[in-house]
Amino acid sequence: GKTKVPPLVFTRPTDVSDAWFILNLLSAVPFLASLTYGHTMEVLEIANVEMFCEGEVVIRGLRRPDFLCVFWEGTCKEKVPNDPSGGSSRHPPCIWHAGDWTGPVSLQPDISQSARILPGESQPRDIIAVSKEGVKVITLSMTDLNRILKSGSKFFRKYLVVEQNQRRQGETTSFSSALSHANDSLIDVIHHNSVLGSLVPKQKRHLESLAEGPRYFPPGSLMWKLGDLVEFAFVVIDGTATLGKNKERTETKRMARRGSTGAIYNSLVSVEEQGGDREQFCPIEPVEPDKLLQNVQPNSEYARLETVLQFRMDEIELNPHIDRFANKVLARLYSRHAYTENLVFSRGNFLGDTSRMVSRDLSATGSRTSIGMGSTIGDHHKHTSNLVAGDEGCVVFVFPRSSLAPFLSNNPGVLLSLLGTQAVV
Repeated sequence: GKTKVPPLVFTRPTDVSDAWFILNLLSAVPFLASLTYGHTMEVLEIANVEMFCEGEVVIRGLRRPDFLCVFWEGTCKEKVPNDPSGGSSRHPPCIWHAGDWTGPVSLQPDISQSARILPGESQPRDIIAVSKEGVKVITLSMTDLNRILKSGSKFFRKYLVVEQNQRRQGETTSFSSALSHANDSLIDVIHHNSVLGSLVPKQKRHLESLAEGPRYFPPGSLMWKLGDLVEFAFVVIDGTATLGKNKERTETKRMARRGSTGAIYNSLVSVEEQGGDREQFCPIEPVEPDKLLQNVQPNSEYARLETVLQFRMDEIELNPHIDRFANKVLARLYSRHAYTENLVFSRGNFLGDTSRMVSRDLSATGSRTSIGMGSTIGDHHKHTSNLVAGDEGCVVFVFPRSSLAPFLSNNPGVLLSLLGTQAVV
């Protein structure tokens, strides 16, 4: 028969630096970068480097859930099975380049690149080499890799616990029929967020290991309260939330507030009585009139923001341009302490005063040193608004400050994207 010509990837001789290249590629996979030196060496021992010619099957579909496959050199794609009806498959093939990987969803949260079974198909698709120069891949058995990860990665162990708890809650917990997505995973939810949805896979899995819940807030209940320390952040799974007053056990009094178009006028706000204490539940902390935006027309960007958030709540197709506009306006409102009750936050929105949350770690002591405009460090750690669950309630993932602040400290790019606002859509 015809002699098989080895691909060009065979011609590069092995080198002492190959181990470094392998570890560098594996470091992008969730949980592997958190392993100790000893466990990392165990991973290196079970890693197999294989090479394939153009057109060869790199890994069979039935074996994909059992292996982590990292692509070192060349390009691969899925082999689209023949459609019995004679037409083309409605699912286009996934393509991998050097540095990409596929495997079980625990290590590849991007469903399109994981070893998933597509609707209408009976098994995962085969992966074939398409580069003329050949393909080089790194494969690791999930049987051995799971053992190493369970032993050496606290984040992987936490991920398994979170996954088990979510599965148990999905079987036993029933929310309102209007909250049809209340049991979705964090990965599904942050896909709808312009910032968190752009995280790399290992950041997504790390963030998922920090999440608590899901937690349900009944309609009209306070999710956080004006004057409380910033101890939590939320990601909305289903339902809505708004910055405004609590609707339960309230009486009213008159004071000046800012409307949705920026005009300042007198209106009734709520006051709650609990044990004789009177706590003001107004949408924003009282601020000087010169800090508020005046003479803003109804067609201004602030009025448009309300419309954008309403569209998102109704689950229209996501538009990155609209998301960028909404986040910029939310940042301006935050800097002016100028929120309105008409801003409705929904699925995928991140709600948390990140600036005040991380400032507690930046302050060396708990002293009440003055920081600008007469406020104190103690005041700078507290909420300046009330967050209230919407008419159908609100289901959220909860992120405690004790775990979220270190995550943001280790990922400064994520921190910079979240600073300076109480909401990111």
